[in-house]
This record gives sequence, structure tokens and C-alpha cells, in this order.
Amino acid sequence: MLEELNLQIGRSYLKLDLHRNLGGNPRAGIAPTRAGQVLIFSDPPSGTRFGYDENDAVVGAIYRYTGEGQVGDQTLIRGNKALLSGKDLLLFKRVDAKSWIFVGEVSLDSTPFETAIAPDREGNLRTVLVFRFIAKNANFGLLIEG
Repeated sequence: MLEELNLQIGRSYLKLDLHRNLGGNPRAGIAPTRAGQVLIFSDPPSGTRFGYDENDAVVGAIYRYTGEGQVGDQTLIRGNKALLSGKDLLLFKRVDAKSWIFVGEVSLDSTPFETAIAPDREGNLRTVLVFRFIAKNANFGLLIEG
């Protein structure tokens, strides 16, 4: 599948080009595409004010990723629901304002998500969905590197 898309693990891509070629909402952190994949953009530091940095981390062979939704409890709608769709899940990590490194293809763990408490955009505590990804064809070391 990755060969068809010509994506290479560890290579940097412009987010604009990814969306131009595959589709999906360029403003979303979880973007289902017209090509049938779900693009996942990881940038915990920029999500601090939404509580996204509190639970996102590589823990053993699992990458924990906070779902979408900036205010109030997160629910299984839009991008969060798309992660459970069975489509190919492609994970990217921010490099700078426009560029993202392709970490690789991931799949959900046997426990696809858990819940946690984190602040929302307004500083109120809320329940967030923390998805549990395993590497299908990915290098989680890229998530740890500065």
C-alpha cells in the first residue's frame, strides 16, 4: 500500500501536498481521505492548550495518541470514529509549520483506545480518548527524536 502512495518512512512531506494528493481536511489532526486512508498528524507540543500533550507518548510498543475535540468530552465522531473504520492509518510527526515526517502505517492495538482526563481549550477538565497504535510498518523512534 505504501508503495502505491510513494510514501517513505522518515521522509518529510508538505502537508499541503499530502492533502492535495490524497484529500482530507487540511485543518484536522485526523483526516480521512478520498483515497481511502486516514492521515494522523501528531504534534503534542502544539496541542498543549487542548491537553493533547498529557497522554501522547510511545510506551513500549504502543504509541498513545489523544483523539480530536478541543472543548468538552471527546466522543467517537468524525476523525475519532474514522480511526475505528478499518481503513489504512498513516501517521505523521510535525517538523515545522508546513512539513511532516512520515512515521509509517499503524494499526490499533487489541484495546483500541482508553480514556483519560485532560484540560480542554478553556482549561476545564474533560474526558479524552487516547488511541493505542501499534506499528504495522512504522518507526516509532521518529516520534521520540527531537
